[in-house]
Amino acid sequence: MVTPPADEQPDRAPFNRRAAGGGCGSRRGPDEYLAENMFWVPKEARWSHLQANAKQPSIGKLIDEAIPAIEVANPGLKGVLPKDRSTR
Repeated sequence: MVTPPADEQPDRAPFNRRAAGGGCGSRRGPDEYLAENMFWVPKEARWSHLQANAKQPSIGKLIDEAIPAIEVANPGLKGVLPKDRSTR
């Protein structure tokens, strides 16, 4: 589950917030999040980055690239995330 805006939970979006102890915690690397059953959201896929570029002509491409970036950082999500994105 990703809870927009992702920036309220630095560098992470919990699969199960309650099991992860809730709260934000300190900034850690991707491996530490994965160890806590959380997935890593790369900077280029974070809500703050997409929102900051929302009025750019390239926003569709940025959105399309966000899902594969999350899958690369989190192999367990490969094929799970939606494929019907902005450009077709």
